[in-house]
Amino acid sequence: MFSSFSSKFLYPADRPMWSTVDGTPRDDPELIPLTDSSWTWDDEWHVHIAEGVTDDEGWEYAFNFMLSTWMPECKRKAHVRRQKWLRTRVKLSASQLEERKAMRASAMKRRSHQISGVADAAKLQLGTGVLAAAAKASASSRTAAPLTRGAGYSVEDDLNALSQMVGKAEVAKAELADLVAAQQEQIAALERRLDEEAAVAEALQLEVKKRDKVIMQQTGALLKLKKKVKKLEHEAKIATKQNEEMLTVMASGRGTSPGAPSVTSVTAAVPRAVNVVVDGKKHVEYVIELSTGRTFQRRYSQFLALHESLRRTTIGSILPPFPPKVVFGTVNVEQRRIDLDAYIRAVSSHGHPEADACLAFFLNIPVL
Repeated sequence: MFSSFSSKFLYPADRPMWSTVDGTPRDDPELIPLTDSSWTWDDEWHVHIAEGVTDDEGWEYAFNFMLSTWMPECKRKAHVRRQKWLRTRVKLSASQLEERKAMRASAMKRRSHQISGVADAAKLQLGTGVLAAAAKASASSRTAAPLTRGAGYSVEDDLNALSQMVGKAEVAKAELADLVAAQQEQIAALERRLDEEAAVAEALQLEVKKRDKVIMQQTGALLKLKKKVKKLEHEAKIATKQNEEMLTVMASGRGTSPGAPSVTSVTAAVPRAVNVVVDGKKHVEYVIELSTGRTFQRRYSQFLALHESLRRTTIGSILPPFPPKVVFGTVNVEQRRIDLDAYIRAVSSHGHPEADACLAFFLNIPVL
């Protein structure tokens, strides 16, 4: 019906009976550290009484061990109660602090002269025993104690034993010094190894950063190249489509009549965005002016499509030079305009029916 009782339910979150500030258990309450040496513990303890937490005598009564519930009064039958004892800390005055420092210094002095004090005590006991024997006094507890060592006792035995103890202590001290030196050498070696590994890791990081930078640069160049290739493919598709349409017009016989347009000049228009642009860049459109005064705007790719169509006609072998396409680098717009102007003038003045048909299709005007 009820769960088994265990001592962990009594104080599940409390610290041990004697503990430090961080909860470390201590056997002696005098060893509990204070905030600094200017404070000391009061000798008297008192019961902790809190209104609403304990009763008038400082007791708390267990109500439910499983839930660790405690009540300030025993409303029901309770089998366990607890009481907290506290003591205060007192700030030492200046004189008390000086007295405490003097006591510590005296204790350190006594500890440092312990060996010499033991030797002096042995000599004093020997002298007291000799005096007591010479005076033939009755043996007492104080004077007879040093003389109950046996017939063959000598103070030199104690001095020799003391000397051996001092020698062993010096040997232990030397061994300890050697051990500390060896550990320091190991620590130094570990530090050097860590420094070397840190340097190697830093060099590897720099190498990785350099490789990442090179990869980013190559990736950027590859993306640019892909954009240009995509642009060229798009322009090639447009030129192929225009070439096919022009060849269809030429095969239908619409270019056998005279009346080809006469081009007077070609100028470069202000760059503007074109709807068919693939990469979002602006392109130059060249203005073609006819003898009738009409003007047309055409891109370089359309000039290129015209040139490819004329190459398949009978006048392909005597065509004027056409400005080449610049795949990489910056285009000289003015020089290209001069070359296109000379090219289109030569084509318009050629007089061949197929050339007239191609030019008319290029300008999207009917041929009579």
